Amino acid sequence: MFQIPLEDIVKRIKEERGLEEEKIMEMIERKVSELKGLVTREGAAHIVANELGVQLLEDMGRKELQLKNLIPGLRNVTVVGRVLRVFEGREWQKGDRKGKVASFIIVDGTGRTRVTIWDK
Repeated sequence: MFQIPLEDIVKRIKEERGLEEEKIMEMIERKVSELKGLVTREGAAHIVANELGVQLLEDMGRKELQLKNLIPGLRNVTVVGRVLRVFEGREWQKGDRKGKVASFIIVDGTGRTRVTIWDK
């Protein structure tokens, strides 16, 4: 799940729906209580935003992410960086399946990460 800070969710709801921050926080706390504490305040904020028709992740995948904002589980994201190092690709085989895999390290102004690519 993409983690958005509570303050950012509240700000987005406030901007799009014109509600006061206190009212939004009341709605979030009510949702936490309603769900008997099974969700965090951030989770409740996502639910409240959804109920109000505020799409928090509408442009996900269309905007470029900085490397510092990458988290496990994201799919179809775009990052821009400079290739720092390329590792030699290799072929693999497992049972009757085979393919190729390679990786490289990219950097931007916020961090670095290793990118692994597969042939399929």
